[in-house]
Amino acid sequence: MKTKYYLNQDILPTIPTPHDCIITSIEREPEFLILRFEEDLSYHDSIKDINPNAKSLTMKIHLLFADELEVYKWKKHLFFGMEGFTLMAYNKVFSRIKGTAYLSHYIAYNCIIIELFQSERIVLKLESDYIELEWIEK
Repeated sequence: MKTKYYLNQDILPTIPTPHDCIITSIEREPEFLILRFEEDLSYHDSIKDINPNAKSLTMKIHLLFADELEVYKWKKHLFFGMEGFTLMAYNKVFSRIKGTAYLSHYIAYNCIIIELFQSERIVLKLESDYIELEWIEK
């Protein structure tokens, strides 16, 4: 089942959040960022209410500007002992995807901010006009 959520309307949608679900792959295509999730999602509490028959989920985010993909990772800065988010290269952060969990997202006009967790917090800021969720059911 595919559902599109448009981020360029007067009223912004409420997009289901696959909280704590593990991402198995992140693919970058010219116009899309594609997140593929683990098999048998229905054991997560966040999915039981949304789609109890869910086997897996694919989230396709249509990018307005394909070359602008902001990825921030929480880092402890060595020089001053301070902590904070650092802008990182997309390939460097996602070279190892194993164990990356989807935490939450925030929606604004033509924008989605996604929080992930790998070994540290990761924040993606994407300019997008729509997001497509494809639920694969049992």
